[in-house]
This record gives sequence, C-alpha cells and structure tokens, in this order.
Amino acid sequence: MWTRWLPSAQMTRGHRGEIEDYLAPMRRQGASVDDCLQLIVHVERVDFAEANRILDASPAWADLRRRSGA
Repeated sequence: MWTRWLPSAQMTRGHRGEIEDYLAPMRRQGASVDDCLQLIVHVERVDFAEANRILDASPAWADLRRRSGA
C-alpha cells in the first residue's frame, strides 16, 4: 500500500528533496507502479497524467520504460 511511503515522501519534499529521492527508495523496497503513481498524485498534488510523466522520467524506474517500449 502506497501510504507506507507517505511520511518519508512528505518529509523529503518538505526538506526540498527531489521527487527521485523518494521514488528510488520505493523501487528498492518493492513498491509497485500503482503505489508510486498514487503517492506522486498525493504528495505532488498532480493528476494521474502528470504522475505518469513524472514516473516515466524517473531513472529508478527506467527499466519499465524499456520493457514497455516507451
């Protein structure tokens, strides 16, 4: 469930950390794409289309782009 990463993501962004500073640890800890998208929507206050663009630009999730052919 994406909410397990919520406090960390909020603290990261509150301390002027980059989005990647919470996406990379999520990836290492086994988060799903859906977990990341929902967290991005909540923390960054964007819609799902923008959350997808953010996740697509994430170096930590780059292998998913290669697998999907994006």
